[in-house]
Amino acid sequence: MSYEQITGELQCISHRFPNKGSADVIIGYLESGECVKGPVDERDGPFEGVTYRFFGKLTTHHKYGDQFAFRDFVKHLERSRKGVVKYLKDNCNGIGDVVAGRLWDKYGGDSVDLLRTDPFTVASAVNGLRHDVAKAASGVLEELLPEQEARIDLIDFMGGRGFPRETISKCLDRWGLAAPAIIRADPWKLLTNRIPGAGFLRVDRLYLENGGSERKMKRLVFCAWHAIRTNGKGDVWLSRDVVAQGCREKVGGMRVDEKRVDKAIAIGVRSEWLAEKDGFIADFRDAQNEEIIAREIERLCDVPTDQVDWWPVADNLSPHQ
Repeated sequence: MSYEQITGELQCISHRFPNKGSADVIIGYLESGECVKGPVDERDGPFEGVTYRFFGKLTTHHKYGDQFAFRDFVKHLERSRKGVVKYLKDNCNGIGDVVAGRLWDKYGGDSVDLLRTDPFTVASAVNGLRHDVAKAASGVLEELLPEQEARIDLIDFMGGRGFPRETISKCLDRWGLAAPAIIRADPWKLLTNRIPGAGFLRVDRLYLENGGSERKMKRLVFCAWHAIRTNGKGDVWLSRDVVAQGCREKVGGMRVDEKRVDKAIAIGVRSEWLAEKDGFIADFRDAQNEEIIAREIERLCDVPTDQVDWWPVADNLSPHQ
């Protein structure tokens, strides 16, 4: 599923809403009058007076009418004098309205591409553009181009499945320009690298909707892990039967035999996603935390727990608990 797109200059931000634990949400209006709503990034914007390509979908609010709910955005180079001048001024130190205007007058819509690829020729031809400034601008424009293309590629591939903007930014931080190819080849890397915003349900949907097999062993491992994480009772350790049932529920109701579940659990334990003890299964990190707490309690008591005859034990606890 791909996002819809709209392009325009953000004329004003009319409202900003704090969003605890996540990015703030803004409501703003484009120069065309269209209303946009979505997450704001303190570093990347969107900012007033800048032209963006927004990715999302058109929604209709019962009170305020049509709003384009965006999930992501990239700066858009508008191939007009206004757009090119603003793009150069915003991104290239030492190039202001006057020099950027002269670039447009000389090269028109090719100004940015020529400055990026042949800065010294451009500097020699444009009055007021120093060679050192042109060289620095060329480097900046070279860096902006591939990252923008990589971000758009990720948006196209991951769009419409609930991933927040932070997820795509973190993918680019983690893998750079290789991020689209890496995630297309194996969407589960989002989960194994614990990329923020990439939980099991979102990654699983991305994997299945792009042709992944619902019975693949790697998926079964994460189904087992997800069953433990979402058991809803707060238990750290679950029986193998409960974990197996969680796997079956995620494989379209198909029968998952005990050997495949055992193999998935064994792989999960080996890869330190799961832990196993006395026939019970837990999330590896939760099991580690439980052990740390138990050791700390023992230390605080200053007496080994197996020597404490007053230790309170509930009648309904199993041996491993």
